[in-house]
Amino acid sequence: MSHTETIALPFEQSRKNHAKKLLEEMIRSRKFLPGSKMPGERKLSEMFGVSYMTVRKAVDEMVARNWLERRPRQGTFVCNSAVKAAGTVVNLICDAYDNYYVRDFTRKGKFLLEKAGFTVRVISGFHDQQSIKKVLKDGSMSILLRLPKEYPETMALIRESSSRVLVIAERYDDFGCCSVIADERQIIQTAMEYLQKQNHSKIGIVCCNMKNGVERERYAKWQEINRKSCNSDAKFENRFFYLDLPAGEHPLKYAEKLFSKYKTIDDLEVDALICPDEETALAVLSVLRQNGIECPKDISVVAIGNNELSLMSNPRLTCVDNRFEEHLSFAVEWAQNMRDNILPRTMLHLCSCRIVERESVRIR
Repeated sequence: MSHTETIALPFEQSRKNHAKKLLEEMIRSRKFLPGSKMPGERKLSEMFGVSYMTVRKAVDEMVARNWLERRPRQGTFVCNSAVKAAGTVVNLICDAYDNYYVRDFTRKGKFLLEKAGFTVRVISGFHDQQSIKKVLKDGSMSILLRLPKEYPETMALIRESSSRVLVIAERYDDFGCCSVIADERQIIQTAMEYLQKQNHSKIGIVCCNMKNGVERERYAKWQEINRKSCNSDAKFENRFFYLDLPAGEHPLKYAEKLFSKYKTIDDLEVDALICPDEETALAVLSVLRQNGIECPKDISVVAIGNNELSLMSNPRLTCVDNRFEEHLSFAVEWAQNMRDNILPRTMLHLCSCRIVERESVRIR
């Protein structure tokens, strides 16, 4: 492709995105080498057949992703690491269920990796076993969000490819995979201590899927704390509420099935609840409100997580922030180290947590 050749752009495509893809291809194909100066943006607009402002926006994004570098009074240059990064593919693999964590994983994760110069492929749905097997075999790096263990063939491939796989929010270091998780026991410890400081003594926990190792870990810690602090209260197991939520289902109808029988706070026998996420907390609050049980007047609620739903709730949810953005930042650092042939310092990275106080807990 000559530097003066005009490229016809399909009308139905985003011109900015198409211009950006053309820039990427020119760098990948080494038409512009690392350290070389790019044509001016007006020249690029002529080559691509788009406006100057469209090219400028495309170049802005390439600069943000560290593919290009603007030098004052000199022009725009290809970053030294651009070709190396452009040839490095990272797969983001997650469930097809659309929730805040999946969206953060695919959108923020993709943005951060592309900013670091990687090419990103997103595979949504563990049912798409053919695509997952293909990428696990092709030598590229893969970052997975909570890999379910119901797929034995995939699990075998994970073992074979473990050095090129990182799992977020689930522990797979025993498979040889680098894993980054929140310290689930610390999360429950933090929630329980916070509620106890507010003079709550009957603290219940809601779980959605006990096949999930994360929820089993939380439940075990909740049991341990209750056994130590409630020796005289043999009824603490009555404060365990299990939704048995199938993957991909919304928790509301399961919360209705479980909680609709509790017509008063005395029936419920708790003064606080720890919920596994914001979506479940909202569903439980909705059902309790229908039965005349108000938060925080009658019951306090703490959710694990800290996304936009916690602010949309009424009252706004007090959360144990499991710092999901720290998970993503660690994943990007892992990919960069793998690209540079630097071995991980540890196979298991634990992220800390913190309480974010809002109005769903009664302060005493």
